[in-house]
Amino acid sequence: MSIQINHENTISFERPLTRVVKQNVVITNPNDKPIAFKFKTTAPKLYCVRPNSDFVPPGGTIDVQIMLQSQQEEPDMNFKCKDKFLILSALVSDKTEDKNITDFWSYVEDNDKKSIHERKLRCVYVPNGTNTHSAKSNHVEAAPATPVAPASPAARSIPSSTQESTNQSQEEKMKKMEEELEMYKRQVKNLREAEPVVVEKLEVKSGFPPSTSYTAPNHLPFKDGISWASFEYLTQLAKKEDGPKSVSIIPVGITYSTKNRWRSEMVVEYGDPIVQTLDDLEEFHNDPKKSVKILTDRIAKGVERSTINSPDWDTSHAASEARFILFGDSRGVRLEEYVHVSQSFVSLFHPKNTDNKEAIYYKERMKLKERLLMFSKNLKSLRLNAGDISMYENQEITMTRATLRLVSTWMGLVVQIPLFLPGIIINSPFYILGRLIDSYEPYTESVSQDKLIFSFFLAIPVYGTLIWLLWKLTGYGLISLIFVLMLLPLFAWYHMALIDKNYDMLKQVIASWRIFIAITSGTTGVDADWTHSREALEDCVRLRRWCRDQTKVLIYNLAKEGDEEAQYLVDYGKPLFESLIHDDEKQQ
Repeated sequence: MSIQINHENTISFERPLTRVVKQNVVITNPNDKPIAFKFKTTAPKLYCVRPNSDFVPPGGTIDVQIMLQSQQEEPDMNFKCKDKFLILSALVSDKTEDKNITDFWSYVEDNDKKSIHERKLRCVYVPNGTNTHSAKSNHVEAAPATPVAPASPAARSIPSSTQESTNQSQEEKMKKMEEELEMYKRQVKNLREAEPVVVEKLEVKSGFPPSTSYTAPNHLPFKDGISWASFEYLTQLAKKEDGPKSVSIIPVGITYSTKNRWRSEMVVEYGDPIVQTLDDLEEFHNDPKKSVKILTDRIAKGVERSTINSPDWDTSHAASEARFILFGDSRGVRLEEYVHVSQSFVSLFHPKNTDNKEAIYYKERMKLKERLLMFSKNLKSLRLNAGDISMYENQEITMTRATLRLVSTWMGLVVQIPLFLPGIIINSPFYILGRLIDSYEPYTESVSQDKLIFSFFLAIPVYGTLIWLLWKLTGYGLISLIFVLMLLPLFAWYHMALIDKNYDMLKQVIASWRIFIAITSGTTGVDADWTHSREALEDCVRLRRWCRDQTKVLIYNLAKEGDEEAQYLVDYGKPLFESLIHDDEKQQ
């Protein structure tokens, strides 16, 4: 059931180690099914493994090249290397045969750990000229701890000519990778040497670790660059007799309320400073990697406290829908409270509170979360949002109400059209461009920057043409040109002052039209899958009403049980909970 490799228990690397040292591991699959392998090492920064993981066909072999990166100084001859490799292997089953190598190992490690076989190799540094193979030449031996199934008669080996060409191709790729790796190492070294100088001159340096709440529901794992830089700068300070003897790192969280919109609002929160002193430097010298990891973890937690992070998308969507139902869209929450309010709802529906039977009100949380996700899905199918149907929470959906709403919203928009229509016409290329970017850009993180970049280049011909036309109409005079140039900023301000309000009004007209069509014809008239939309609309209204009431009751009950996040939401939205507070006081 295991793989066979051309090493027994050790893998040797010839000195000198101040150069890149390569070693090959030949992996053979003696089974009648494909097998997957994956390399792990205790020193990932020292070794480069290619391929790190892959599938081996029945009876096939694959060459894995391990590169020991060049070291700055040659280790002592008596130095005992403690580095190790762990080679994992598992047979491909019917459930995993369609998965790629990454998904395969994710599935196996989560659901079928018993099928994983392990083989360990200890790294050894040997003198130059020593036989680097731990086993005899061309000898392949199976892992002694695991019985190996006999190979299928149908299994075949790769032809020698194919193997040679494959090896040659891999050698060329590895050589190119070695050159690139050396170049990157030099660049990193130069950057690390420059960082203390920059910090010393400017007395401040900003770092941008990967963090997101849009492409992923939480921030990505933080890299260690900031931590290494802080310890290196602290080392420079320790060598000086005077001057500061500490480094302060301030976590900063940046959150956008709607990042893919024009001129979206942004919340910037500064966390408590993380102060590194000479005592921390002493611990760093004792165990650099551990100290760096601890500092990186502290930075990550500091940023987490200032941003919105959810364990999964379902929790994020349920929390957003609950916030929308209670407080309206992002503009319904005070900007300075936006992060705390949003994160409090995330905590309300966190899996540790919905999947854990020991959590308070876990059944109520789980049921409410499921209904919120169902509500969100139904709204998307109707192309509406929770605010579009809010007026029907306490009234019946009738033809009369739908007609009156459509007429009133349309008349309100018609009155405003003469005021903002010129701006819409002139800026229509930008709005068309924005719609195209929304349609084709898959990552929310990139929508705004794409709009900014393309709009900048589009603005040159659009506004250049506008300036030329106005200048032409005014007779090509110098005074008229100055007047036109002064008029443009005023026009931009006028357009932005009107567009937000009227854009929201336009969305209300569109929503009213969809509701009207749903009630009159029973379908949106756009897609056959949206038939019986009146029934779906009525279901959404009932579901919204239920979710609103249950969310308020759940938050209030949790607050009475001492839940800090729930108590914060009750204090923030106190008018919404007055009826519950009044009923509770009556019962007491």
